[in-house]
Amino acid sequence: MTSVPLLETKDTLVVSTPAAAAISPDASEVAFVVSVDNHKDDSFDSALWRLRDGVAAPIAEVAKGRAPQYLSDGTLSFIDAESGIGQLALLESGKTVAVTTADTAPFGVSGVAWAPDASKVAVVVIESTTLPGEPLVASTTFHKMDGMGRFGDTLFSILLIDRASGEVTVLRSGMHSASSLSWSPDGRLLAFSTWRDDAWDQHHVSVFEVLEVASKDGKQVFEGFLGLGAASAFTPDGSALIITGLQEPVAGNTQLLLIDLASGELRRLAPELDRNVLVGGNGGYPGSALRFSADGRAVMFTIREGGVAQVYSVDYTDPAAPAELLFGDDRSCIFGLDVAHDGTTTFVRATDTEFAEVEIHAPDGSLIHRTSLAIDVPVETLLRANWQERWFETADGTRVQGWLLRPADAVGATPVLLDVHGGPHNAWMPIANPGFLHHHQLVARGWSVLIVNPRGSDGYGDEFFGGTTGKWGYIDADDLTVGLHTLVAEGLADKDRLAVTGYSYGGFSVCSLTSKFPQLFAAGIAGGLVSDLASIAHTADLAGYFSRIEMGQGDNLDYAKLRAVSPIADVHEVRTPTLILHGLEDQRCPVQQAEAWFAGLREAGVPSQMVIYPGGSHLFFVQGKPSQKIDYRDRVLAWLDTYVPAA
Repeated sequence: MTSVPLLETKDTLVVSTPAAAAISPDASEVAFVVSVDNHKDDSFDSALWRLRDGVAAPIAEVAKGRAPQYLSDGTLSFIDAESGIGQLALLESGKTVAVTTADTAPFGVSGVAWAPDASKVAVVVIESTTLPGEPLVASTTFHKMDGMGRFGDTLFSILLIDRASGEVTVLRSGMHSASSLSWSPDGRLLAFSTWRDDAWDQHHVSVFEVLEVASKDGKQVFEGFLGLGAASAFTPDGSALIITGLQEPVAGNTQLLLIDLASGELRRLAPELDRNVLVGGNGGYPGSALRFSADGRAVMFTIREGGVAQVYSVDYTDPAAPAELLFGDDRSCIFGLDVAHDGTTTFVRATDTEFAEVEIHAPDGSLIHRTSLAIDVPVETLLRANWQERWFETADGTRVQGWLLRPADAVGATPVLLDVHGGPHNAWMPIANPGFLHHHQLVARGWSVLIVNPRGSDGYGDEFFGGTTGKWGYIDADDLTVGLHTLVAEGLADKDRLAVTGYSYGGFSVCSLTSKFPQLFAAGIAGGLVSDLASIAHTADLAGYFSRIEMGQGDNLDYAKLRAVSPIADVHEVRTPTLILHGLEDQRCPVQQAEAWFAGLREAGVPSQMVIYPGGSHLFFVQGKPSQKIDYRDRVLAWLDTYVPAA
């Protein structure tokens, strides 16, 4: 094999990541957010940029900003994050003009929707919460959230702010939540989602309400499950509201639903797709808000198709109309979507050979411009792998998609690292991903990396998506390992040099697989892990969702059963040397999960090490301090060097 220069972890944190692209109504410019690792301050920073006349540059008047949005008059709205507390602001005549302040929103703004005529804005603010130093009082299980920490009981308000006068009107108060705000085209109605019933924190059933702004009277138009995020948009004629959600609280594909406001009739759009409608979110989830075509007849949305994300449209006025693919292919992922009045579109796209960049497309779909922001070094410096798409068939006939990242000049069997994604309802994407460049570091060291999308992954239909409900560690075990056995049989993998890693649900899978197959792996690395399904069912920030929906137990929680099917019940079977990496402030998978697994490994006499990262939330390994991200990835490489035998 040809010798190639090794790729050091510190040299991989050089990728600028664009996101949240918004286009002006006249299509003359695009605003977007650029995130980058700031090694000097050891922080993960973001800045607001503008693309105009083919030139992209930071917006000098905004020190730190996010969530750009153009008003109907062309004014740029954004969240000003300079103070550390996000406040709504406008960019007018080259100056930042505050819309909300510490007086209006002392804890910042969590939701924004501008009226169609840009004369007023609805914002969601925290009405009351626990102040620093005060006792944390919790009346529901929603008293903490990963990335936000612990806050106790918290109530929200929806405020209406007049742009010219600054006058503030309270539309709703004392709410458990408020999100997915959208205005009717005539500016008369405001739609939003909220949790309402007495056990909302357990059932996670949400409602959509349509509020008449002038009278403050509201009408509930939907009750169901919105997953962990939702989108809404009034149709251009104002007759209906389109939302993303499910009518039943189950782990399944989020659907595109149209609600006729006159009759209350609900109709699913594009049911033939059988794919998850994505609204986007933290942790690299693709998706977008709902947008409409220039003629107003079609709604545009993002779905997961296999490991990629694509943009579709459907004529919502015709119940028989099929969905049509607008943008996307099998080697790229689209993040975000915005549309100008004439149908010009913008979004962020990453491919298997290029990092994410902002694209602008003409109304006919042709590419007008693609930025070149991501890196200032040759892309082959960072991307060392030769991607190979693979499909594997399990014992029960299930077909599982995966990709093998292998040295281009590899001959014969190599060591192979199986990396398991989180979720479980996420999916590996066959794209250049700055968060997983350690895969390419391993390829430069002669390794192959196998990533697969087992049952539970989205992008393969509703049955596949819900396949792991209540079956973590069992239904998916064959899905995860069949690829390794296939590669060994083909002479591409060395059976004595197999390793496994994963984060979150992937960390759970490391625990589960090493306890079920003690002789399969030479090394294991578990990050942000889950080891005890019983204890996490009442300690995670989404405890109600996890136990009732993800574990499929409904209101009949059986902690003994959850414990019995947990990896911790079989930790004494593990023989694989295991490295544990976990954030101390992880509220999604609390650090006690790592401590329990580590203690069990020590009791079993398994070579093991636990590394805890102070201040680290669940997503610290991709969105945290550069120093911690470097340390995390370097420890992965060092553990493999130590425990995977040399060729």
